[in-house]
Amino acid sequence: MIRYILCLLLLTIPAAAVEWGDTAKADLHWGEKLRLEDYTLEVADFTPEKKTPPQVMLNLFEDKDRIATRALEAGEEFTIDDKVRVQVMEIERGDWLEDENREPSVAVRIQTRTIPELYIYLITDKDTYEPDQDVKFQLGVENRGLAKAEDIKIELSSDPTLIDSEYTKSSLAPGEIWDDKPATKEEIDPIEFKLKAPSPPEPIDFKVTAHACYLDSEGDPLESWGGTLFSVFGPLKIDKYAEENQKLGEKSYVHVTLRNCGKTILKIELKDSTCRNFETDSSLKWNFEILPGKAETVSYQIEPKDPGDGQILPSAEATYQIDRKTYKATSSSPVIDVLGPQVEAKKSASSKVVELGETVVMTLELKNTGNQRTRITLNEEIPSWAEFLEGKTTISQVLLPEEVAILEYSITSWKSGKFEVPPTNIYYLDSEGTLCTTDTSRLKITFKDATEEEKETALEKAEDNSGAAMNSDGSGVTKPEDKCADEVEKKPKDIVGSEDPEFKDKIEVAIKDMIKNGTESAKGISEARNMFVWGLLAVILTIYLIFSRYL
Repeated sequence: MIRYILCLLLLTIPAAAVEWGDTAKADLHWGEKLRLEDYTLEVADFTPEKKTPPQVMLNLFEDKDRIATRALEAGEEFTIDDKVRVQVMEIERGDWLEDENREPSVAVRIQTRTIPELYIYLITDKDTYEPDQDVKFQLGVENRGLAKAEDIKIELSSDPTLIDSEYTKSSLAPGEIWDDKPATKEEIDPIEFKLKAPSPPEPIDFKVTAHACYLDSEGDPLESWGGTLFSVFGPLKIDKYAEENQKLGEKSYVHVTLRNCGKTILKIELKDSTCRNFETDSSLKWNFEILPGKAETVSYQIEPKDPGDGQILPSAEATYQIDRKTYKATSSSPVIDVLGPQVEAKKSASSKVVELGETVVMTLELKNTGNQRTRITLNEEIPSWAEFLEGKTTISQVLLPEEVAILEYSITSWKSGKFEVPPTNIYYLDSEGTLCTTDTSRLKITFKDATEEEKETALEKAEDNSGAAMNSDGSGVTKPEDKCADEVEKKPKDIVGSEDPEFKDKIEVAIKDMIKNGTESAKGISEARNMFVWGLLAVILTIYLIFSRYL
């Protein structure tokens, strides 16, 4: 009897209604899908046209896992664990009499249960602290969900270990913010607390985490996270400072300050450096002995090489010893904007080896690679060995950052040889009227005489093919010019004027080449060694010319 009464009592208690929040709805055809948060609804099939009432088969996925398959009529629905609800609003089948290609469709709606969602923020009053300073925290909690959060517990922890605490609250309604001082009704007060920074032997970073655990209206557990970072200096604090804006071409100062925040004397070795965009005359190495609570500052000058925004100087680094252990501390890295124009110039030629009288196009390309506009001026001088043909040799104009100016002109030369095109001097002004200069590289252009080139080629071939013929007594060849010339004058007229004109031309060319090649190839060789061989060759050639028609 008692069990029966308990059952009746339970039946009389109304079940808590599920609060549905986010909603998605659409008209879907076969194979189409509808997605909401982690859930995906897919239309798998429709019943045949003649079956009444019509039904649709739906697949429900959570992430990639299928969690339900249902066949529903219009107006039916199903839920999974009171977390997601699927409703079929209307089913429309194709009318084959009107349109045989018309596909059936279904109007569906998918909803997820409303849940609480706690947003947590944790901040400190500073990013860095000196040893033994107070670190002040603020912890804020807000329910940004659409349902009430219950049994809230927030745990605070840090790495390395510095804090371990806990805060609890019974509930937060949707949109409600955790008020640590409800008595002050005019404003909402976050949770505030503080702790003392440690005194580490070297700088250390702390990561503080806030972890919230709570329940939704159905008693399901949920969680949220928040956190912050802060640093604590060691006994040595280093600050590096430089001007945020510097002008290209001018020097500026960098200051490095070291302060002993500890309780013992520190012997310090300090090293600094500049990036590749700056240069300095200082060695950037120092040694100090700093008493507790005292500070030392060093300064040096730097000069930027190139303009550009956001150029970063490397951090300064100091080493020191405590209890015979070596520790290191570094400074911040200043960021500098270097202001000014900078012109890059490039000169090129259309060809570097040409024949006499051939045209060469000279091109000058000027680009402002700086971050300020500039006015450029140049006057290109034509070399004395060159003849100007056409084009432009002067320029004066304003160049914006990244803008390019191009100057072209044509030259030629009637003198053979290798010539140098001197560099071009370019002048430009910055926004304050400071004169800057740059120049191009040198170029070399060769003008060749085609006839002279052929002669040089023939001479090289003759030198390669000539043998070092020697007499038995060691004397060299003799020059063939005179003997060959005499024989040509003495040979019968009918041989020179042979019936074959082509043969005659070949013989005369061969004799002239032999004379030329013999003369040119004999240079630099002992005259006594050359006379005999060339004389012998000339005699053989003359005899062949005289008697060739009878052979």
